[in-house]
Amino acid sequence: MWALGSREDKRDTVPLVVVLVPPAVVALVFGVYSVEDHGLIVELLWIFSMYLESVAMLPQYIYCYRDMDNRCPIVSAYVFVMGGYRMVFGLSWAYHYLVMPYYLDMSSLISGVLGIVFFCDYLLFKVANRSTLSQLCISVDDTIREAEEAARDMVAGEPLGTRPLVNPV
Repeated sequence: MWALGSREDKRDTVPLVVVLVPPAVVALVFGVYSVEDHGLIVELLWIFSMYLESVAMLPQYIYCYRDMDNRCPIVSAYVFVMGGYRMVFGLSWAYHYLVMPYYLDMSSLISGVLGIVFFCDYLLFKVANRSTLSQLCISVDDTIREAEEAARDMVAGEPLGTRPLVNPV
């Protein structure tokens, strides 16, 4: 953890691009914009922030999935508080969907549902030591890391597969 020292943590593996690019693409493709409200740029940034917020906790979840014996109360408290916030946010938009369908904002509803799914899976992981999404998240993260290393090798002119893969666990 950065706050406790400057060492590089092998469990912190999610690149920033992986967190930023998918919400940007989804916001551009699926966003519903109205120029009359606040302007196109403001609407685009708001929808991007909604989707970004739904996946922003993924690096922390993957960190915790990789570190099953984590005893650091700071990390656990941070993940529980932020995940709890996402849970309340999602429940709020589910309530809006059920009680006030005319007030429905689909971006917020989708963002809230994703937050609920990821946090419930994390709670299942912490309570029952099993998770339905942990293996999927870790395998996708490993694949992205391997592709990133292969791209670096290609740019550096090294043949593929000459460097040994480092297991962060």
